[in-house]
Amino acid sequence: MSDEGTLTHGDFSAGNIQVNEGKIVGIFDFEFAFIADPLWDLQKLPISFQLGSNFDKKEFLRGYGKEIFTDQEKVRVKMYCYIQGVWEIWATITQHMSFTETHIQEGVDLIRNTIEIDI
Repeated sequence: MSDEGTLTHGDFSAGNIQVNEGKIVGIFDFEFAFIADPLWDLQKLPISFQLGSNFDKKEFLRGYGKEIFTDQEKVRVKMYCYIQGVWEIWATITQHMSFTETHIQEGVDLIRNTIEIDI
């Protein structure tokens, strides 16, 4: 991964990705796509992008050309995960998005898992 901005999806989640036998076979809904740090797309990595326990994170990262993160990349990914968790809580409480209470729990889980995960 380079430090230059690239096209990012911005919303990897179960509703936007088709997974078959643990592998991504389709990506949908580019509504939140923008130019950013490519690590931004990993903001839901600690919760497997809501794709379930059979999702192969290592294979996903290989698609990004990564097997091992540098210390700086680990810090950036974790920062993006915390931002996403806080945003989901805020967007639910303020009704900025039409989220349900489950998004508050998802935000909490994301923050908690980010603390515990070794990226």
